[in-house]
Amino acid sequence: MQRRISLAPSGRGDGILLRAGRVLDGGTTAPARSQTVVPLHVSRMILACVVGFVALYAYSAATTCTR
Repeated sequence: MQRRISLAPSGRGDGILLRAGRVLDGGTTAPARSQTVVPLHVSRMILACVVGFVALYAYSAATTCTR
């Protein structure tokens, strides 16, 4: 399974919208599994941590097995 990360203006001031989701068979994208707004004043290291956390959360939500 492939994952995707997107960054976009949040539409509410000083922040960016960070969304994580999956790429489906055939290259189409599924709706975002998780998203958050990150302030623009954070450091790159904090932004990288938030990106990793959101991607991990989206991946774990997509691979959870139910019986």
